[in-house]
Amino acid sequence: FTRIGRGSIGGKAKGLAFLAQTLDRRPELGTAYPEMAVNIPEALVFCTDIFDDFVSDNDLARLTGRPLAELVQAFIDAPLPREVTGHLETYLAANCAPLVVRSSSLLEDAVNHPCAGLHKTYMIPNNHADPDIRLSHLATAVKLVYASAYYKKARAFVRSTTVPPFRDSMAVMIQEVTGSRYKDFFYPAISGTALSLNFYPAANAKADEGILNLALGLGRTLAQGEQSFRICPKHPRVTPQFSGTRDFLEKTQNSFYALR
Repeated sequence: FTRIGRGSIGGKAKGLAFLAQTLDRRPELGTAYPEMAVNIPEALVFCTDIFDDFVSDNDLARLTGRPLAELVQAFIDAPLPREVTGHLETYLAANCAPLVVRSSSLLEDAVNHPCAGLHKTYMIPNNHADPDIRLSHLATAVKLVYASAYYKKARAFVRSTTVPPFRDSMAVMIQEVTGSRYKDFFYPAISGTALSLNFYPAANAKADEGILNLALGLGRTLAQGEQSFRICPKHPRVTPQFSGTRDFLEKTQNSFYALR
């Protein structure tokens, strides 16, 4: 994790930093399965103070409650601090892989007030021949994540928290997209979510054996609750939800998300 700024790295980045530290402290977790590497993509994090300065310097807080198109355009038109632009240039000089720009607000992934899904994530291919265009794409993605902190739904959530007058703030995390290139598209062979408890165990499965949801392509399929493949890791061949070929065709994934 590379941290830029003096403020907080936000809830989502804190969670990933904790997992990275756990893997570092317990190397046996990464070597338990020698046929694959267990790691977390490197991350560049712009702390919350950079967001606060950006909003203050460009007087963007006045746009609260304005129409979405006007709000977004104002954030796009506002210049990032020169120091931030310099860090982005340095980062892109050493990285030409597809990138994901992720929100990491103070409330995000919080135990008491989780605001998952309120803020935006943007992916960019980061493969244009002109480095200035690559920089423009990345800077715009950062500003669009910043703008999502002022969406009506996000502001309403902050107002509804039980700790007024709490004011949310936004950090931004830039990471490489996990996956591989297949012709003109980039995506992971498998995305997945894992739950330690299976509330609907079937056949010989037990609740404490957990459950997996797996999908081809980017994890948006899982985040949006679309059709995926659900199995118990202890009993991967047991699929009672499928009684025949038609069930496999109709009740599993039939489309996937990729980055062009």
